[in-house]
Amino acid sequence: MPNILEAIGLIVVSFLGMLVAEKARLRRLQGAGVLGILYGLYSIVANIWIAISSIFTPVVSISPTVIPTQYLPPPTFAPTPISSPAPMGIPVNYQSLQITLLNITTHDLIYTGEDIAFYPQSGDKIIDLGVLVRNSGATVAIKWKDIGIMESNGSAWYPNFCGEKTVSYGQIYDPFNIKISETQEEQFASFANDTYIRLIFYVKNVPQNILFTIKDSPSIVFRNP
Repeated sequence: MPNILEAIGLIVVSFLGMLVAEKARLRRLQGAGVLGILYGLYSIVANIWIAISSIFTPVVSISPTVIPTQYLPPPTFAPTPISSPAPMGIPVNYQSLQITLLNITTHDLIYTGEDIAFYPQSGDKIIDLGVLVRNSGATVAIKWKDIGIMESNGSAWYPNFCGEKTVSYGQIYDPFNIKISETQEEQFASFANDTYIRLIFYVKNVPQNILFTIKDSPSIVFRNP
């Protein structure tokens, strides 16, 4: 339909244009009054045609370009050990934190309080770490995935299960009483005053030295119990 109207319109406008041109050449015989009338008619018809064409011209909607996003997985925990790691029970300093590995125990099974028992695969064992983090400054938040161990074969892990409890500065607390849950790697552990954390890992059931770190802290070494 719009193509037919356009064709008719072009014919009408062309015809009027030729007529105006003829009258322009004969303006001395017919006078300027006739030419002005024809030019006025030409303008009216042309404007009417533009209005009709705009009604029948389809409106094209442009959809915005969608830029795809790519998910990047978090990096594997990789502590940087120092040449002489501290032994268990000796604190190491990291920024405003003083970190002490207090004790280690093992389990055949582990319960999270949800009536579900977790056990290690053949050749592995469960180790349970109790750690005290003393903070002398403002509260520090560190992701659980940045707290972990490195075995003697180079395998590095953040804890399978973890928990935390903040107490008053200097208060004694047994970290193995902390309720644990499955680790959410992007969640944060918050360290203020004295914070005890409990960390549970699966490791190879072989005699080995294991390194423990919190983010970029100096390493603490312990013997696989």
